[in-house]
Amino acid sequence: MQHALAKGECSNGSAHNWLKQKRPKHAICPHQLDYCDTCTLAKEKIRAKQTTISRLQHSADATPKCLQQLEAEVQVVRKSLEDHRQEAKGSHEYFMDVAKRCMTEWKRIQELTTKSTQRSTDEDEELAVLKHKFNLVVSADYQMCKLVPYWGLSPQPGSTYYLQKFNHDLFGIVNHATTKSAVYLCDERYGPKNTDHTISYVTHYLGGLPTFVRRLHLFLDNTSSTNKNWYTMAWALEMIQQRRMDFIRVSFLIAGHTKFTPDQLFARIAQTYNRSDVFTTKELQAVISQHADVVVEDGKVVCDWRTTLLKYTRLPGIRTPHDFIFTKNSSTGKVVCKVRKLCNHGPFTNASIGIQKGRTVEEIAIPNEEDTYLNKGKTRELSAMKQDHLRQMYTSFIPRDRWLPFL
Repeated sequence: MQHALAKGECSNGSAHNWLKQKRPKHAICPHQLDYCDTCTLAKEKIRAKQTTISRLQHSADATPKCLQQLEAEVQVVRKSLEDHRQEAKGSHEYFMDVAKRCMTEWKRIQELTTKSTQRSTDEDEELAVLKHKFNLVVSADYQMCKLVPYWGLSPQPGSTYYLQKFNHDLFGIVNHATTKSAVYLCDERYGPKNTDHTISYVTHYLGGLPTFVRRLHLFLDNTSSTNKNWYTMAWALEMIQQRRMDFIRVSFLIAGHTKFTPDQLFARIAQTYNRSDVFTTKELQAVISQHADVVVEDGKVVCDWRTTLLKYTRLPGIRTPHDFIFTKNSSTGKVVCKVRKLCNHGPFTNASIGIQKGRTVEEIAIPNEEDTYLNKGKTRELSAMKQDHLRQMYTSFIPRDRWLPFL
C-alpha cells in the first residue's frame, strides 16, 4: 500500500478498501457540519481579542479600564455568535417540523383515499379539506460532481490519475410526503449547472405529482449561482401567474448550516459509488438508482428559463431574506411576493417584483419544447484534450463494451 501511495496511484475507492482491509478498527470521519464563514470569523475575533488581553495582562501598560473594554468586546462577539447559532438551529428545527407535518398529512390523505366507497360523509369532507390545504414539502440540492471512468472497486491505474475525466452533476430532490427521492443526472455537455437546471428539474418533478397538489414548500441551499437568485423567484411568480400552482414558498436555511435531507441521500449514493467501478453514464445511473429514481438529462429536460423570465423585474435585496412566499391576492387577483429574514419566525414584508415595461401579465414566460437546451443549441462539445484523455483511458484499461457511447 505504501508503494502505491508513493507513486500517487491510489484512488479514493482504493484508499477506503485498503483502510477497511488493513485497519478494520479505524475509520475516516467525514465533516459533520458545513463550513460557516460567520462562525469562523467570530471565533477568529474572539481568539484575537483574548490573545491581546493575555498579552496586556502580562505587561505593565495595561489598565483595568482597557482590559474591561476588551472583555466587553469579547462578550459582544460571543453573544453575536450564539445568536447566529440559535438562528441556524431554529431554522433547521423548523425544516424538520414542517417535513414531519407534511408526512403526517400525506399518510392521512392516503389512508382516506384507499377507503374509497367505505368513507363516511365526515371523512369525505376531511379528505377534501386535507387535499385543498396540503403543502408538499420538498428539499433539493446538488451533490459534488461524479466522474467517469472511476475505479472504486479495483485499484486505479496510475497513468490515469492526472487525466481529465467525464463530469456528471447530480441534483437530488427529496419528497417529504412519500420519503421518496429523485436524482437528475446531467453530464457536462449540458452544463455548467445554473438556475436553468435547478428550476427545470423542479418543474419536471412537479409535473409528476397528483393534480390536487397545488401548494409547494421548497427548501434549497444558499448557492446564488443556481438557487438563491431572482430567476428562481421569477419562476415561482410565473408558476402562480400561469396557475400551475396556487402557492409556492421557497425557504433557505442559514448559510453554513444547511446539512439537510438531500445530504443524507448523497451520502448513501457516495458510499455505493466509492465501492464501484463506474465507467459509463449508464453505470452511474445504476449506482444512483439503488437509492433514488433517476432521470437522465438528454438535452430535453433543461430549458432556457432565464431568457423567458426576463419578463419580470429583478427582486432587490435578495441576499438578506431566507423565506419567500408567492401567492395570488384573492381580492385583486395579482400575484404577490412576501419575504422575511428567517424561515422560522419574524414578520413578512411585501417585496417589489413586477412586469418589465413593455411586457404584459398575460404573456406566458414558461418555456416549451422548442426552448430546451438541445433545440436551442446550448449543448457543448468536449475539448479535444479531454476526448484524447478519455480515449487513452478506455483503450488501455476498460473493456470495449463498457465505453462511453460517444467515444
